[in-house]
Formats: sequence, C-alpha cells, structure tokens
Amino acid sequence: MADLVADIKARLSIEDVVANYIPLKRAGRSFKACCPFHNEKTPSFVVSPEKQIAYCFGCHQGGDMFKFVEQVENTDFMGAMRILADRAGLKLEDYKIETDKPRISKSEKETLIQMHEAAAEYFVDNLWNTEDGKKVMQYLKNRGMTDVIIRHFKVGFAPDNDSGLIDHLVKKGFQKSAMIKSGLVTSKDVSSDKIFDKFRMRLMFPIADATGNVIAFGGRALKDAQEPKYLNSPETEIYHKGSVLYGLYYAKKAIKDADEVVVVEGYMDTLMSFQSGIENVVASSGTALTQEHARMIKRITSNAVFAFDNDNAGQEASKRAFIIAQEQEMSIKFLKVPHGKDPADSAKENPDELKAAIKNAKPFLEVFFDNLAGRFDLNDQAQLMEFLRECMSVLSAVKNNIIQDLAVRSLSARINVKEEKIYDEIERYKSLALKQPQSKMKEPPSDNGANVKKMSAEDTILAILFLYPELFSTIDSRIDENDFENELKSLYKTFVTQDGSITDAILKNLDSEQERNRVHFLSLYAESRYENIKAEAVRKDFDQLVQHVVSKKMVVKKEELKKMIKEADRKGDMGGREALLNDLQKLCSK
Repeated sequence: MADLVADIKARLSIEDVVANYIPLKRAGRSFKACCPFHNEKTPSFVVSPEKQIAYCFGCHQGGDMFKFVEQVENTDFMGAMRILADRAGLKLEDYKIETDKPRISKSEKETLIQMHEAAAEYFVDNLWNTEDGKKVMQYLKNRGMTDVIIRHFKVGFAPDNDSGLIDHLVKKGFQKSAMIKSGLVTSKDVSSDKIFDKFRMRLMFPIADATGNVIAFGGRALKDAQEPKYLNSPETEIYHKGSVLYGLYYAKKAIKDADEVVVVEGYMDTLMSFQSGIENVVASSGTALTQEHARMIKRITSNAVFAFDNDNAGQEASKRAFIIAQEQEMSIKFLKVPHGKDPADSAKENPDELKAAIKNAKPFLEVFFDNLAGRFDLNDQAQLMEFLRECMSVLSAVKNNIIQDLAVRSLSARINVKEEKIYDEIERYKSLALKQPQSKMKEPPSDNGANVKKMSAEDTILAILFLYPELFSTIDSRIDENDFENELKSLYKTFVTQDGSITDAILKNLDSEQERNRVHFLSLYAESRYENIKAEAVRKDFDQLVQHVVSKKMVVKKEELKKMIKEADRKGDMGGREALLNDLQKLCSK
C-alpha cells in the first residue's frame, strides 16, 4: 500500500486534486479558495504546493491529498485511495491490495460494505437467473430500460422469500449480528431472535457511495397492494440518507463536463434520463434535498436544473430544494417536463424533447412566480397578500444580490408594486422569521460542518516563529512551555531545544505525525497571512500576541490567588492570608 501511496503522490499534486472540487486563486507561494467544508465569504482555505497540503484556517479541516479527498467525498482512506489511484491512472490490482474478498475480521464499516456488495450480487442474480426475475425483467423492458443500463446500475430483484438473502449472506461467511446492523434484515418482534429479509418482492436499486461501494438499497414494490411503494434502507454506520445522492458516483464526470447537474426525484427518473444521454443526473436518496446534498453538488458545479414532478407536491419539493440550495448560492433552473410526464416517461418516449427542455429550462424564480400566480386571483387583496407571503419565503432565502434584484424587478412588474416596497417586505419577513421558534424538524448539523473558530494567540505565536525564527529571542522569560496546551507544548519545547531553528530542523525532532501536521499547518498559516507583510509589522503583531498570553496568564494567576485567600480566610490562617495578599498586590502592580 505504501508504494501505491507514493506512486499516487508522484503523479498528482495537491493543487490539481483540490482544483477538481473548487476554483483556486494564486496567492504568493500558495493558492486560496473559499472553504468547501463551511460557508464563508472571505477565502480561508489555503493550498500549498510546497508542503502538499490543503487546510482551512476557519474550520480547521484539511490535510494532504488523501485526507482532503476523504473529507470532501465523505469516504474513508481506502475510498480516497481508490479515487486518487483512478485519477493517477494506476490500477489497484497491480499492487498487493485485496479489494474483492469479504473482510469479516476487519472493521465493522468494511464488513457492512462487503455485506451490501454481496446483497447486490444476490439481487442481480435473482433478476437475471430466476423465473420470477424474468417477469420483473419484462416489467423493466416495458418501462423502456435496456440490458446495458440495468447492468450498469446493478438493478436487481428481491424474491418473495423470508430468508433468501440471509441464507446467501451466511454462505458468504457473514454473522447474524452484522446482518442486523446492516439494515438488510428485520424481525417481527423486538425481543425475537428470528430474523427475516427486509426486502421481499421488490425491484432493487443499489445506492452507492462516492467510490462506487454499495451502501444501501431502495426497493420498489412489485405487488399492487404492497406498502410502502418504496422501501429504503434504514440509516446505518455506512449510510446516512441526507449525505448520499443516488447516481452521483456515475454522474460526477458528466456533471463536471456540463458544469450542471439535473436533479430528479426517483430512481427510475435517474436511470431513464441517464440511458437517454442525460448522464449528469442525480436523485436525492429517499428524502428531500438537504444542506449536505447541496454542498456535495456545489463542490462539482454551481448550476442545477430541478426536474421534479409538475404536480403541487413536486412544486413544493422544488421550492424547499431551492431554499436549501441558496445557502450555497447556486444558480437554479426549473424544468417543466414535456407533456406533464415525469422524467422517466419523457426520457422513454422522446429523449430529444427532454434534452431540449433541459437546455431551455428557465430560472427557478421565474417559473415559481408563474406557477404561484396561477393559484391566486391577484386582483383580490387578500389573495394578493397570500401570494406575496409565498414569494417572500423564497425571495428572503436568496443570498446573491444580483439574482435577488432580478427577481424583485420581475415581481414588481408582475404585480405593479414598487421594488423598494418588495425589499421592505423581504426584510420584514426575515425579521419575523428570526422571532419564530426554531422548528423541531430542523435539519441536524452535518458531520462536514465543522465549527468555525479563530486561531489562538498561542497558535499564531508558533506560526510566526516558523516564518521568523529570529523573533524567538524577543520572548525572553515572558512565556514558557506551560503557556501552551497539548501538542503545542511539545512543539514549543522542541523549538526551544533548537534555539530558534528553522521548521525543517524542528520536523526532524518530532515523533508524532499529528505534531508534524500541526507544524505544516501553522507554517502554512504564517505564510498565507504574513508573507507579504513588512517585518516591522510582523514584529509588532508578535509582541502583541505574546503580551496577550502574558495578560491571560496573569488573570488566571490572580483568580487562583483570590481563591487561595478565601480559603485562608475560611481556615483562619491570617499569616498565609497576608502573604497571599502581598503576592496579589505585586501581581496587580505589574
């Protein structure tokens, strides 16, 4: 594996890897960009070709190219290695890495992935090689699906059997306890040891992660009275539906090439669109579009076309998705599927017409106003007010000033109201919304949404020393290693032993990979912030930071002395109290 990592790093550079996800701008020896892991206006994400790392000094995420891909693709190290090996033109089979055999003794996550891959094989075999499967295959053919697309997306069939999948997994060597955690099985009673196949008599759509591993399933009912119509895998250690877009693994290249994604509602919509040549298509995985979905899309493109159903439910879903997408300042268009059909039927009957409709899709707000106006009598004051309330819920979410301005102009002309009055209503709507209690259905924070925090004074002191080691002599005895925490303490001690030596010398004396990474990040921070600032200004900044640490230390010491004085009072130790008071007075006089 080590050889593969080295070969990948020899063929790829960190700046090229990161540029696949976000636009970079040259800033001295490094590149800068707005962070892909949290929302920000001012770029704090720095990419260093020299150090081969990328790091955000706002949310403190990043690392080398492998760590970056792990975070941006929401995958593990092996997943990142597969992605980067593919980009580097390297084949895993040329290295001594086992990727195909079930690895039951490995981590639970790996076992769950292997189990889902085995389940996908089972469902595919049932579709192609059983009598019942042939009937399901005929259903797919009637829907217009070809053998090529069925195999490409690993579409399968779950027979009407209580334990067919369980028996298959047992033969593969998987344990019952792992099956229960996988969400592939169920029990009729919580206290029962008897388990059953969760998916029975269903058309099976495997859901893949960013590297193509099957991590969940969507199952469509094949009996008329069967409920629910669509049964999806529950959330597991490897599957979080709010963080997975169906079809994204297959669509990423096409999305990049087109600089646009088509977002549909269903599995069949995705497959039939892909088959018709619209390969930049994805669907939310059994849920409404989430903030994490929007972030995943934004890493590839800022442009999306919503191709939801034309009924009221579809329009409401598109409205919610539009509001979510505005957090990422995405450009959204709305597709009216030809002849009122869903994308799957439209792709089957006239794919060229569907492609033309996507190409000519109108800005979302223009279509939204049209659809909304059709539901109200705008000459009736009460209905006009209701119409405006609906408009405000969307307009208030628009973060891009230009997009909002164009929308306000359009609405102003439509209802013959001055633009400034509409802006007043937008601000009033925002103000009222802030006063409302937060909904209990509020989306939970994403794992990728790291807390934004400033660099500490101690962090920045070390960062400057890596760039200007000569400033170490100006510290004197004002601060010492005890003013630093965790690995910062170790870094400072190492710096002391080097007597203000350069970063490379410090790195040689560090045993911990975590400490070495911290040195890289801090020195990168110093370069990005202080590289083009005059030495005099840097020295002044450095002195202020040192004084800040000294002041903070004195505040802590004063509080400790006050507590000790109170304790002396409680014990009646007047001599000790007097000595402590003298110490406090001396400290306050400094």
